Amino acid sequence: MKEDTLNILIHFYRRNLSGFIIFRLFKFFLIYCYSLLKRFYSLHCGNIFSGRYQFSATSISSSLLEEKFYLNFGENIIIPTPIFFGFNARDAEKKTPYQNISSMPTFFAKIKKGVIVGGVDFIFKDGVAIHHDYFDPGLHYSQAENYGIISKARGGIDVNLFLTKNFRKINSGIFLVGQCSNNYAHWLTEFLPKLAIIDACPELESIPLIVDSNLHSNIFSSIMLLNNGKRQIIELDRGESALINDLYFISPTGYERYIPEKLTNIPPEPFSNNYSIFALTKCRNLVLNRCQIESLVSNNSLYIARGNKGNNLRGVQNIDDLERILDQNNFLKLDPTQSSFVDQVKLVSQARLIVSPVGASLANIIFAPPGSTIVILATHYERASYFYYSNLAVFLGHKVIYILGQQIKSNYHPMHRSYFIEKELFNNIITNLNRVVPS
Repeated sequence: MKEDTLNILIHFYRRNLSGFIIFRLFKFFLIYCYSLLKRFYSLHCGNIFSGRYQFSATSISSSLLEEKFYLNFGENIIIPTPIFFGFNARDAEKKTPYQNISSMPTFFAKIKKGVIVGGVDFIFKDGVAIHHDYFDPGLHYSQAENYGIISKARGGIDVNLFLTKNFRKINSGIFLVGQCSNNYAHWLTEFLPKLAIIDACPELESIPLIVDSNLHSNIFSSIMLLNNGKRQIIELDRGESALINDLYFISPTGYERYIPEKLTNIPPEPFSNNYSIFALTKCRNLVLNRCQIESLVSNNSLYIARGNKGNNLRGVQNIDDLERILDQNNFLKLDPTQSSFVDQVKLVSQARLIVSPVGASLANIIFAPPGSTIVILATHYERASYFYYSNLAVFLGHKVIYILGQQIKSNYHPMHRSYFIEKELFNNIITNLNRVVPS
């Protein structure tokens, strides 16, 4: 109930208040006061794991790892510039250049007597806060800072941990908690692939899964599907700590930095996302297998809608016009808010052409047949980043087209404003995709 109320307040703030500096100042003041109270309360609670830790990346924390097994060392991947149409398409092309990067390696490791905290990405042990190699403590933020659970010190060299609950003792567990686990896109790219890796490791078959509490029902359904009743599921509340005697963790399978809203209301510089091809492929194959989906693929065209259109931030202002064009071109429609996890997977897995506005449900392209065409509706603004979904699509073997729209003037944060897609341009692209998409 507390989480639901908080989410409602956050949504109201973003929709109605975030564009005004006075309310942004008030928000920062509230967060500061809340964090200060949390720190004093944590001193009173006396959790022995509260205190200061030094940040250390996994790659340089080998002395703290009892075991480390590589399943894949990553591979080189070329990511071409996506095809852009619409408002300021040329500018978007310049900001999304050709890339040649190495995909994330995949390994699992074991730590003796590690401490983990609900809603926090780090593992705490012997005065060290272990983070994965793609997190930059000096530049990147953690959502736990907003909740007064942590605060960075010395320019990101150290981190203070403030715990207000007694810690739990757990004999063994697999680390699957994190700051964005309740976001569907982050879950599909950063957490669910780890379950597929775990399934492929017989030595982890009886080890409990430790996950965040209050996960969305579709996210929890995906856990149940891949876990297949093999392991106990232990839930941690946000800010709740646990000492795990034998703690197993999987290397990151994807990463998107947390982006807090700042006083300036200016979006951050674009960030190029990386993923594990090995883990994403394992995830797709295992999910399709558990959903009992045959490898034979139809040539369906699918439109993934954003549910609850009236309340969405970053919505397409004239989406009804675009939906009529899609309906005339025999697109099936998927409303993620009205569909179970398995039903979403089944529809996406049978589509060779997918159209969707930017949103968490677009991450379902993980389950689309490799070589599919993904048409993404998005807005253009200064510092807009198109790397998250374009990189993900290429990692999955898909072709990417962006149709960009101009933002509607409003007091919202630039990242949350609605936008307008030119109807005739959209119609021409949808009806002439064979000419638009390179073979």
